[in-house]
Order: sequence, then C-alpha cells, then structure tokens
Amino acid sequence: MGFPALEARKIAWHLICSSKGRYADEIEWQKLQKENFRFEFEGYAEGPVSQIKAYSDYLKTHADTRLADWIRYQIAHLYQLAAGFIEAQPENNRTDGFTLADAKKFKAKALEMFKGLQNSKDIKARESARLELLLGEIPFDRFGWQDGWN
Repeated sequence: MGFPALEARKIAWHLICSSKGRYADEIEWQKLQKENFRFEFEGYAEGPVSQIKAYSDYLKTHADTRLADWIRYQIAHLYQLAAGFIEAQPENNRTDGFTLADAKKFKAKALEMFKGLQNSKDIKARESARLELLLGEIPFDRFGWQDGWN
C-alpha cells in the first residue's frame, strides 16, 4: 500500500540531502546562493566581490561538484560586474576602497575564466562564456544596467 506521506517525505529528504544524495551538491549550492544573494548591488563593487569570495570558498570545499563550471561562470560574471561598477564611479567619489587598478584585475580575471570555460562539458557554462566573449565588453552604468537596456 506504500509509505505514509510523512515517511515518504523523510525518505525523500534523506535521498536529497544526505552526503550521498544525488542532488546534495545542488541543494547546498542553492542554499549558499540564497544566503549571499543581493537583489541590487547599488553600483558598488562590494556586493559582487563578497559573492565572489563566498562562491570561491564553496568551490574549494566542493571541487568535485558537477556544478563547478557553472559556478566558475557566475564568478567570472561577478568579476565583470565589479569591474564595471568601479569604472563607472569617479575616482574622487569612490567610497568602496576599490581602484581602477582593481577594475583592470577583475576584467582580466573574468576574461581568463570565460576563456577557461571554452572546453567545459557543461553546455550552459560553456555557451554562456562563449557569448560573453563574443559580446565583448558591455558597459554598465553605476546601477548595473547595460547601456541602452534600461
């Protein structure tokens, strides 16, 4: 006759969340994203940089996750955003402690990561990175809008 609903939920929860559960790494990744998610960055690089740190720390402890390349793509995109925010602020009006030299480093890191994803087995990460490389630099205003898109 089957399991009672509560027992079925317990079994499902165990399969998903146990260390050997098929979707355990995806659940942990989603949890981390929710904990570090910002709806808006308000044009400051601090938000993307804090997410980069959290995502990079996650990859260090979950190096074998099947989501690794997609996470790397997201990190590269955050580097790109941070660089754009820094460049959009006048040097004498910057309060976040970042410099144009930081923006240059962030851009180079994003480009390196996008290029590194060109041979990824993860089609979403690979093709998203290819698109970023094809589009080249898309300027952002201080609120994160791409020019002409707001």
